[in-house]
Amino acid sequence: MNRVLKGDEPSFGPFVTLAAVSGASGFIGTALTPALAAQGIAVRPDARPDGQRLPLCGPALADWLRGADLVYHLAGIAHDKAAQAREADFTAVNQDLTLDLYRASAAAGVRTFVWLSSIKTLGDTAAAPLGVDAPRAPQGHYAHSKAQAELGLLRAHQAGGPPLAIVRPPLVYGPGVKGNFARLLKLCASPWPLPLADACARRSLLGLDNLVDLLIHLARAANPPTLIHVRDEEEWRTTDLVSELRRLAGRPNRQFFVPASLVKAVARPLGLAATVSRLFDPLRVDAAPSMRSLGWRPPHSARELLEKTWRWAATQ
Repeated sequence: MNRVLKGDEPSFGPFVTLAAVSGASGFIGTALTPALAAQGIAVRPDARPDGQRLPLCGPALADWLRGADLVYHLAGIAHDKAAQAREADFTAVNQDLTLDLYRASAAAGVRTFVWLSSIKTLGDTAAAPLGVDAPRAPQGHYAHSKAQAELGLLRAHQAGGPPLAIVRPPLVYGPGVKGNFARLLKLCASPWPLPLADACARRSLLGLDNLVDLLIHLARAANPPTLIHVRDEEEWRTTDLVSELRRLAGRPNRQFFVPASLVKAVARPLGLAATVSRLFDPLRVDAAPSMRSLGWRPPHSARELLEKTWRWAATQ
């Protein structure tokens, strides 16, 4: 784990002995917590042994943070819950809770605060890779709440808050994945022909194991960048991703050509414009400067992690 780029000399800080992890029972948290333990880092999750979530406010929050060197704030309302959640819910959880937790971490003497944001704060599409300095262009309540939380955290950090690492991943896939990627896995397992031969725009993705490796690397970084972009080294066109998933499923490729413009036109009145956009439109991430600054690179290939994800999906 934690490969270092040849020629880089990252600065490492004091060894982290205790990490407080919010969202420890979620998709990313359930992968991160055992990986931290394997590195000799004690984990304090935001849930009791019976699975009941701790209230991250008042005395319970102070107790949860006491003695922690590092906070990983992973808890939040995900973008695939947009249909069930109101704008006020996204604001309360993704924005207000994040800022409250950062301020409480500062008061508790936490050395570093790592927060999982999203590349969606910069928009839903990008033909050219998005760098950390790209202007924010959030679309929808989820992305807007994340963008506002970013701005609030940056203000608090500049006012003297503890070291802050805001990580902006693209779509994360791996065992346990839900939402759009889980639906794509089911489609690729089916025998149905798919109209995706013209889905040729490139999209950045991030395997769960690569994200976990980065998060653990941040536990050792003395002065991490405030804004961090990360992705797998490989990018995918949707048509190629479907080909790979169907190969893993043992299915014929069976994609046929329908112009992207026609698919989008049909999807719009059906309320599927956003779903189709995620298949046909580009969303690329420039992670190279962040990786150079951290002296880190993804240790796993996308094909390796797609195969791991498929093996999990085949058991569901």
